[in-house]
Amino acid sequence: GVPVLATQHKEYLQWQLTAFAQGTRRNDINAPMRFIASQLTAEEIDTLSRYYTGDLAQPPAGSTASYTRPDAPLARR
Repeated sequence: GVPVLATQHKEYLQWQLTAFAQGTRRNDINAPMRFIASQLTAEEIDTLSRYYTGDLAQPPAGSTASYTRPDAPLARR
């Protein structure tokens, strides 16, 4: 199955992504998480962890990105 990321703690997600990136966590069949995580910078790992835990109140200054909590309902058009 696929884990629910929105219920995890930020530090746990950072630790897991770092473990995949460094190759110390190897339980992903065919290594997709190791490949993806190894492409991430420390800042990107922090941002992803903050996003999935709802810790991104607003985008960084100067950014054109907008954030929506992963558990937020979709807006109707």
